[in-house]
Amino acid sequence: MSDPSSLSSGASPGAPAHGPAFAVDRWLWRRGFGPGPVREGARTLILLAAVLLGAGAALLPLTAWPFWLGAGTTLSAWNFYHLALFVQRAFPSGNEGGANSSAARRLLAGQLARSNLRLFITGFFVYMALVVFHANPFALAAGLSAAVLVLPFLFRRKKRAKNHASL
Repeated sequence: MSDPSSLSSGASPGAPAHGPAFAVDRWLWRRGFGPGPVREGARTLILLAAVLLGAGAALLPLTAWPFWLGAGTTLSAWNFYHLALFVQRAFPSGNEGGANSSAARRLLAGQLARSNLRLFITGFFVYMALVVFHANPFALAAGLSAAVLVLPFLFRRKKRAKNHASL
């Protein structure tokens, strides 16, 4: 079974199919992310979190602001990853027709429990960062907002590219 990587299909002929973006894309595919905007969004958030957290760790002796931005972005990417993975597994065709079945109710109850656990863990980390480590609240909030800020921009850019290609 070959990887239908969204990176390899859009790459120019002869372009190398390696690097961090390709590795993350394949990692997501192996975990159940199908091709499309959700996997591209997850890949973008994961790479953004890695870059910001790495740069923040390198700049930590000078200033803590980039580190907390990266930490917030990491939490945002983690939450988006799990929510997107659930949606793709629960509704692989996008059809919610059997939502009244007992299996669907158990699936929904399980997701609610997992979401609340992730929310609790996120809240615990935010509390620890703010109270114990005296994190910059604006940097942490900006990082936590990464999915809300990055994903609409990414999806809108993809929609524009698709519209220009059809002209």
